[in-house]
Amino acid sequence: MLEVSRSLMLPACPIFTHPMPIYASDARSYFLQQWFNLSDPGVEEALYDSPLMRQFAGIDLGREPVADETTVCKFRHWLEQHPSGRGKRWKP
Repeated sequence: MLEVSRSLMLPACPIFTHPMPIYASDARSYFLQQWFNLSDPGVEEALYDSPLMRQFAGIDLGREPVADETTVCKFRHWLEQHPSGRGKRWKP
């Protein structure tokens, strides 16, 4: 199996070239999860099923995928550890 270092993938990967929309969509996905009492897999499924939720989260399926349940879980845990979010960077 060929392993490619992450540093080699960063310049070619559009997700990492513009981090702010990804971070905003992670935060908005978290809000949806809390408001609608969704599990991690539930919020992923809801974002695929509901165009209105995708629009709120700022996700365009033609440009970027919905965050998978693992990313949602990691972001939720990161928020629990850094409630103010100041001085800490979220890295999906």
